[in-house]
Amino acid sequence: LNHILQKPSRYFWLGLSAPSAEEGWTWLNGSHPDQSRPWERGDGACGVLRGDRIGSSSCTSRLQWICQKEATKL
Repeated sequence: LNHILQKPSRYFWLGLSAPSAEEGWTWLNGSHPDQSRPWERGDGACGVLRGDRIGSSSCTSRLQWICQKEATKL
């Protein structure tokens, strides 16, 4: 993640969306994001990470994504 945060010119999809203004932003698991992280304004309904900021973009934009999964012991 630190490697991604050092590339502020690149955008990455997160599992974050705002289907409507009434519902607000939610993660795929239904929880709400921490609003203390810096946010950028945007006009989309899907969340993106750019550097250390979260913003929004059109859900049809072609971007790479970031997934969370459990670590594997080697």
